[in-house]
Parts: sequence; structure tokens; C-alpha cells
Amino acid sequence: MDLDPRTHARRTDPGTSHDAAAQLSQKRTMMRRLLAAYAIGPMTADEASHVCGYTPRDGAWKRVSDLAALGLIEDTDVTRPGRSGRAQMVRRITDDGRATL
Repeated sequence: MDLDPRTHARRTDPGTSHDAAAQLSQKRTMMRRLLAAYAIGPMTADEASHVCGYTPRDGAWKRVSDLAALGLIEDTDVTRPGRSGRAQMVRRITDDGRATL
């Protein structure tokens, strides 16, 4: 199989496949960086994205939701105000999250 390791697509695949693979790779990279941020300690999605250097436009909160859905981070039952002033859940890394790192 002729895969490009940077994009997870075959060199012979159409451009749309390369575009989709690049997005997947970017998503996975963002999730991994956010998970590493949660390894520092419990924090909100805003705090984790800030630690990673993401701006609100980057949509890191979506990846935080993905990490929670996968069981890699969990809610602590604590909230803190986010950038918008609204309460955000404080989450922490799980044992599965640590094993994934």
C-alpha cells in the first residue's frame, strides 16, 4: 500500500481524500496536545486550549468534547468561568487518558 505518512492517504488517491486525511491528522494532533495539557492538571476547555496555544477560532472545545466522549478526560463536578464569563466544566485526565499518552 502506498501511503503518505503525513496525510494518511495513498499518493494515487484523489485530492478530496488527501484533504480529508489532512483534516483527520490535524484533529488527532489537536486532541493529543489537549490531552497532554490535561495531564498537567484539571482545567477547563478554555484553559487547556490556552496551554496549547489555540485561539477560540481553532475550535479546541470540540476536541475536548471528543476526549470526554472517548473517556480520556472526565468531569470533576467543578466549574469555573471561561473567556465568555459563562461557567465551564473543569475536567481531568483519566487513567485511560494517561495510558493513551
